[in-house]
Amino acid sequence: MTLIDLLKKLDHAIDYYDQKYLVNCGGCCIVAYYVAKQLERRNISYECMFITEESQHSPEQIEFTLEEKAWGEFPTGEFTCNHYCLVVGNYILNYGYDTKYSKIISPYVNAHDLKNICKHGSWNDCYDTKHNNAIRRKINKIFKEYDNSRG
Repeated sequence: MTLIDLLKKLDHAIDYYDQKYLVNCGGCCIVAYYVAKQLERRNISYECMFITEESQHSPEQIEFTLEEKAWGEFPTGEFTCNHYCLVVGNYILNYGYDTKYSKIISPYVNAHDLKNICKHGSWNDCYDTKHNNAIRRKINKIFKEYDNSRG
């Protein structure tokens, strides 16, 4: 399985969970965290994309907010962004969101940061977090298949 095959398989699974549980209505950040954690374990580079109606933020401001643990500021706290997804090379994982909004790609955000954003952010109640474990297990299973295919 190639890296692109892995990403497409992850996208397919995320689409399934979005249709079944509305994961992109309050759970996209936890999905980004689960995937980022697995990418980091394999030393696969990625960047985080924040899709937001607010266009005045920069990657450096996001980095500062996370470093200073300013949890009440964007992209955390009460005013999180509209959608979180990951960019791996030229592939945008879980992009399925309204493209009219601003996109901020930050190379400074890692899995630990995403976990903190999940912990401190304010989220849409449409998605029920009781599904997190099933989604995490599916993501981990796909990565294990990727590992097994590579020997």
